[in-house]
Amino acid sequence: MEEEKRIKKLSQKQLIKAHLVMEGSITPKEAFEKYGCFRLAARIADLRREGMVIETERNEVKHYAVYTWIPAFNDIAVEEVYA
Repeated sequence: MEEEKRIKKLSQKQLIKAHLVMEGSITPKEAFEKYGCFRLAARIADLRREGMVIETERNEVKHYAVYTWIPAFNDIAVEEVYA
């Protein structure tokens, strides 16, 4: 219950950042279903502006992108995910 309250207070950008750090990648479908985010590409752009290195792979057949966090180029502690 307490964790649910904390999750609801986080912004979409923070939720997506946490997802990338913990899971490694995210698709627009996951972002919408888990976090209600319609504009994943915009949130990814925000995270890139903050210095996260995120690779984009496009699935040309099904017409969607997969965004993958590249941890070797990021110096992010888990505590910073919720900042």
